Amino acid sequence: APREVGGLTDVTAIAIGVGQTCAIVEGGGVRCLGSNESGELGNGATGAMVRTPQTVIDAGGAPLAGATQLEAFDGTTCARIGASEWSCWGDDPLGVLETSRGAKAKEVPFLRGATTMTLGSGERDLDYNEPGTSVDPATVIDFSYVCGTFETAVRCRTARRLHVDAEPAFGTFEIPLARARAVASGTGVFCILTEPGEVLCNTIHVMRRRPVESTPTATCDEDWSTCEETREETQRRVVEVTDALKLEDTGGEAATAMGAGAQHACALTTSGHVECLGLTTSGEAGQSWVKGDRIARTRVGGLASIEEIAVGDAFSCARTTSGEIRCWGNNSALQLGADHGGLSSETPVAAKLPDAAHAMAAGRQHACAVVGDDRRLFCWGSSYTVP
Repeated sequence: APREVGGLTDVTAIAIGVGQTCAIVEGGGVRCLGSNESGELGNGATGAMVRTPQTVIDAGGAPLAGATQLEAFDGTTCARIGASEWSCWGDDPLGVLETSRGAKAKEVPFLRGATTMTLGSGERDLDYNEPGTSVDPATVIDFSYVCGTFETAVRCRTARRLHVDAEPAFGTFEIPLARARAVASGTGVFCILTEPGEVLCNTIHVMRRRPVESTPTATCDEDWSTCEETREETQRRVVEVTDALKLEDTGGEAATAMGAGAQHACALTTSGHVECLGLTTSGEAGQSWVKGDRIARTRVGGLASIEEIAVGDAFSCARTTSGEIRCWGNNSALQLGADHGGLSSETPVAAKLPDAAHAMAAGRQHACAVVGDDRRLFCWGSSYTVP
């Protein structure tokens, strides 16, 4: 069941990465707790998990102030400072943020002026691999990207590196959308919300990662898409990050907000409903499992009067106007906020919170909500990541 995070009240916004949970408190300060291997708690140190809220400090060692927005990723956390600056702490994948890996908040010059931002990274195999064969490390690239929504365009900075190379290659590109409102990404998802309410996403399968435990020389697993493709399909797969982020209109009702998980995305529509697309192997897109396929944007049943959505790796949550939170998808770590008797559910399940929720966020395997008049933080999900 959801449990309270001690030492945190007056929370105004939250963000969740893979293992870290961060919150803006009244006055614009930031507190983080959870995993800290990469310095993603921003307290000036790295090391083991910390289960008490830590004050995020800036490059000069002073408490970070003026935060108005938070975003959290795999080993990295970022805060919008005031109206025009972004500072990040923790991991800097391939150096794309130009902050270097560090446990203090540092400004990201590329994002100056951005209203929203996202950070993504992954691996791509350049060659087709027959089932049972080994992957040549010389044919695998690392890539990362940071994108922000600016006044006239969505701008991205990319990094790309072969495993055998010492230094990454950097590039920048623009997506000319003068009315972009938000950008979001997951392992295989990249989406933009436009001012008219369109949700533009990539094809949601062009950036599949290999299993976490694999290495560049691991034997190719027959259950993974790389092995299931024909040679001709592999030759057509995109390699460059700019191609991997190619967008298509997802259709559906006009949206006011959207979010991206590992392999699915959801949108909050103007009528207060939720529509999701992509993989639904655990019901995370609100539909039963579709073998080997992804669903088009489809309304999630059993939801109405929704005010906010949050999308985790393989689960999704929605907050109603009355403050109830309902979640669906993978529940192997009880990330739906209740034990409904199964490991997953395509039907939204009510999280057992002690009071009405004002805000929420979702990460890899846990979620949190701001609850009650004193705006306390409650979290639920994986025992490895929940405070």
